[in-house]
Amino acid sequence: MSASPHGTDGHDAEIDLGWPHGPVGAPPLRVRVRDQVGRRSRLIAVLLTVSFLAVLLDIVVQGPLTQLDIRIQRWDGQSAIPSLDRAAWAYDKVGQRSVLVPILLGTAAVFARRHRTWRPVMLAAMAFLVLNV
Repeated sequence: MSASPHGTDGHDAEIDLGWPHGPVGAPPLRVRVRDQVGRRSRLIAVLLTVSFLAVLLDIVVQGPLTQLDIRIQRWDGQSAIPSLDRAAWAYDKVGQRSVLVPILLGTAAVFARRHRTWRPVMLAAMAFLVLNV
């Protein structure tokens, strides 16, 4: 039945395009990555993939990055530079939730007020809750 008060003569039938692949029953349209993702994004994805593979290869062959990682892991900074102990303690305290949550909520409140939405505050609160879970 048509919504028109004049009835229907069959010429106003709606065609369901069946999102996202075209008309219902038609073969799916070919969607290429090139059409969906920008050139800069593709370049970044390729660079990240190549970097990941380079690090993975370095791990497999025990290359220079792995050797550097082993040297850093074995280094005892507390005995080598005792004054770093106080700096490490301060750095540890700054990174705790009791310091960061008020800063996070304050920043979220500024963004919420500026953009007139509760989304930043809700995101900050949910991130804090998920961190604790």
